Amino acid sequence: MEFTNRQILITRVYSPQLWAIAGTTHLLFCVTILFGISLAVGDFLAGRPALQIAALAFLPLLLASIRGALRVTAVQEMLPPLKAQIQQQSWIHLLVGVWIPYLYTINFLASAVTKKSAGAGFVTS
Repeated sequence: MEFTNRQILITRVYSPQLWAIAGTTHLLFCVTILFGISLAVGDFLAGRPALQIAALAFLPLLLASIRGALRVTAVQEMLPPLKAQIQQQSWIHLLVGVWIPYLYTINFLASAVTKKSAGAGFVTS
């Protein structure tokens, strides 16, 4: 977490426009997913149809998992001797991709309120 916070803070210092665009993108993505889930749960509890909203809310997360599965498959094809070992650890790639936007959102929020990066040798204004 410290490493990724520092990398995003470096981006904030050296490329503030890129930092703002990327931070906004990640924040909107995470807020949209959470809002969709809350709408789907609210509709479900109220007895209204909620499947279409739930499908839209979870589709990006499903696509992130599929992307992880494709990466695992590609690596298995490239490294056949390690296929069994890769297979044992493949579950992590299916789950991590789903949480990366939330990690980045935390990194962007931390860099937005941080004035000094420990060990990086610079202070933001």
